[in-house]
Amino acid sequence: VRTQVADLPSLARDGERAEIQAILDRDRACLLVGESGSGKSALAKQIAEIRYERCVWFTDASLDYETEVAFERGIGISHPFPEIAGRSPKPCLIVFDSIERYSAGARRLAHRFMQAVLAADGPQHVHVLVTSQFEPAEKIIRSFVEAGLPAALHKAKALDLPSPDDIRNLVAPIDELRWVSLRPGKHWDCRSRRA
Repeated sequence: VRTQVADLPSLARDGERAEIQAILDRDRACLLVGESGSGKSALAKQIAEIRYERCVWFTDASLDYETEVAFERGIGISHPFPEIAGRSPKPCLIVFDSIERYSAGARRLAHRFMQAVLAADGPQHVHVLVTSQFEPAEKIIRSFVEAGLPAALHKAKALDLPSPDDIRNLVAPIDELRWVSLRPGKHWDCRSRRA
């Protein structure tokens, strides 16, 4: 997951990062939703690097197993994953990135892992951060409710797109993109290439 463009510093998202960390510290879990390109994964990476000494990052492909045993065999571990995460002596963040892309089997496995580590008697130093796009968020929350996951995952924390000023300031040092920063008042939609 990239958090920078070229060698430029990352977008400052200190306020959003602090809000998400406060949710994680309070509830041990957070569902972060936003549009494609809003920086959900990059922000999750910053949170993991700044606050946690251990991080496990799951994508759709890494959990594409039908059973926990098949997953353990597939990645070469001999104990259940939630047990391994719980025994970590250091604060640990488990990220389920872009959960809307997970297959049905991968989502069931993710639910089982979340149930185990977020149980009331589960490891308090293990937190869960789930990212998703806006559109499927309601369906994902419904699946969390049906799976009996904690109330912390029954609501979402929305992440807005970076502001036009943030984007202009970010691209200003790049010669090929400086023209974007010189057009104050224009809002560029980089996906559709129109002003």
